[in-house]
Amino acid sequence: MLCHSFFKKFFIGILAVWASLFFLSGAWADDVNPPDWADGPNTVVAFWEDHGNGLVLDDWYIDDFSGYPLTGENNGEPGLEIFANLYTFFMPNFIDPLPVKHLRIQVTYFGNDLLFPKITSIAGHDSMPPGDVQGIFKDHVVDNALTPGALYFYEDWIMFPNPDWEAIDIFVPDTVQLQEVVIDTISTVPIPSAIILFASALGGLGFLGRRKK
Repeated sequence: MLCHSFFKKFFIGILAVWASLFFLSGAWADDVNPPDWADGPNTVVAFWEDHGNGLVLDDWYIDDFSGYPLTGENNGEPGLEIFANLYTFFMPNFIDPLPVKHLRIQVTYFGNDLLFPKITSIAGHDSMPPGDVQGIFKDHVVDNALTPGALYFYEDWIMFPNPDWEAIDIFVPDTVQLQEVVIDTISTVPIPSAIILFASALGGLGFLGRRKK
């Protein structure tokens, strides 16, 4: 009986230590809605998180099998610059012939329904041909955050032509605190509408042929 009680207390103690480390390490990672193409070919993802001393780059990954070199404004790595209420996140990119860049930005924050962060712009620089590229907003989705008491949303953007690197600007009101920002990007090729129509037509002809038989 005494042995059983000892092991029970020992197990509870280990569980308590593990739980405290779990929370202190910022384990409430709000990668709630990764895109379907996450971790696939030609993708880059970066995680910024506030562990109690402000937002910092927590981790980042690239598709190691893309076969294309990586370049960027921040020595080829994700970066963050903060000026007053404007947070600028820098994402590197693959130097490749793929003409389109898709982005998903997930934002977890402490605020309310009236005061919240806003992704104001996404811009990039392309060296071939030289010039700036502006992101085009596609969608805004609100969901539940994993972090207790926090709020969450994500937005999808697209860029054409695909720039060498991207800068994502997020305006943060004074009383709002960013808890985590997750940015996924992919370099890809668009599917022209003509190809979709052609494939649909072939499918329709095949269906009619089967019905005749």
